Amino acid sequence: MSTIENLEKTEHLPKLFYTIKDAAAMMSMSEKSVRRLLERGLLKSSPALRIKLITRDSIEAFAEMV
Repeated sequence: MSTIENLEKTEHLPKLFYTIKDAAAMMSMSEKSVRRLLERGLLKSSPALRIKLITRDSIEAFAEMV
């Protein structure tokens, strides 16, 4: 199976992680606000990477709290 075929199959999968910029746009708030929510523990990011990737589950849980 070629790389292109693999990409075509994964395009239909929902994103599991979002960057701070993506999460901010999705929740209609600033990137600084998203960082504050991460600091307060209201959003969770992946601890395995150097960049912050916020889980979709964390964003959905926060949306339910609001």
